Amino acid sequence: MNNYTPFVALWLAAVSLSSKSSIVQAQTFETCATATGVAGPTQTIYENLCGAGAPATTFIEFCNIINSVGFDTYLAYLNNPGRITVFAPIDGAFTPPLPTTTEERKQLIELHIVGEALTLDDLICDEVISTISFLSDPDPQLQKTRCLTGGQPYQIGGGNKGRENWPQIGTSTALVFPSTAFTDPITPFNTNDAGVTFLTGSNIVSCNGIIQVVDKLLRPVEDSGSKSGKSDKGGKGSKSSSDDFRRELETDYDNDSDNKRSSDSLQRRKRRLEALLEPNGNIEQLN
Repeated sequence: MNNYTPFVALWLAAVSLSSKSSIVQAQTFETCATATGVAGPTQTIYENLCGAGAPATTFIEFCNIINSVGFDTYLAYLNNPGRITVFAPIDGAFTPPLPTTTEERKQLIELHIVGEALTLDDLICDEVISTISFLSDPDPQLQKTRCLTGGQPYQIGGGNKGRENWPQIGTSTALVFPSTAFTDPITPFNTNDAGVTFLTGSNIVSCNGIIQVVDKLLRPVEDSGSKSGKSDKGGKGSKSSSDDFRRELETDYDNDSDNKRSSDSLQRRKRRLEALLEPNGNIEQLN
């Protein structure tokens, strides 16, 4: 019998009323194989996005940047056997304004990469996530997960102002991978009314992490008060302004969002609590 404290027991009991109350197990990954020209779970994120087996004419813009001179570190990172997540923008996401300098392009790429493997179930509504940072500025950029009832979550950066500019994961335009090749885990929103699987744009499990396809670019902060913004004199924004952005991300600034009350969010929190409390819980996934 579980020796939960009264508070935790009450929390778990309340969450278990949700119709989606099953606990999601740790994600498993295949051993990385030599590139075969076919997308699949034994291929690296780089190969699934930019290799011979990647979806045609889908990630050309993203891969052109990754394959550019001076981006060797990022290419290697997408090929390394670690565990990462790439919020991969489709070509249609590259709308003006676009970065022009090498540093701005690196900053854009970094904003789309997180140094841990995150399925949809790990993206907690209103949670702030730090991205990778290979640039001279040691402070990572920030993303935030936003949720609206009845659809895939959004993943936003500081420059995605206004709901119409939020990048959404796995929308109709981002359904680009054959779900028959990526069946673990089974994801929502990738079956038709008859329950037949077709294409998917979320939870693309590669051998070294997860791909979440987004329909818009995650935008770095553009005002003078951000890590990625420019000051009035053309320099970088101040550290205090970057802290302001962090506080903004950590605030529920959209009154229309019912994120924290959503059953999905409650369920994810329940899973993490149980993993911490159970002796045989999924501790590894929380690291």
